[in-house]
Amino acid sequence: MNSSFTHRFIGTGRTLAIGAATLLCALSARAGTEPASSPAAFKSVVVRYADLNLGTAEGTQALYARLSSAANAACGGEQYRVDLRSYHTYRTCYDHALDKAVGKIDSQRLQALHAERTASRSVG
Repeated sequence: MNSSFTHRFIGTGRTLAIGAATLLCALSARAGTEPASSPAAFKSVVVRYADLNLGTAEGTQALYARLSSAANAACGGEQYRVDLRSYHTYRTCYDHALDKAVGKIDSQRLQALHAERTASRSVG
């Protein structure tokens, strides 16, 4: 097998895994909070990162930003920030989706960045 094809195949598999993880996390965090027929309950976000070098701080930060944005979109984003109960539902979904997505990617840099961001969020 040619290495370019192998890299593209692995990158596509990772992209699908992240998209699926984000969708499953969003759905599990929202279970019971929205009717099953709600379009937002089935939102999926695919995160592509084959163009990033996760061996660099810049690549890792770019991927983290993409994952954060995907978790925000999958969990309803701004529409769930109107009151405390909605915000709690949104935040639980977002945190769970981001935790799960970061865990699916085999990158110590990404996991360290996530741990740092999570710790700084819980301190303030």
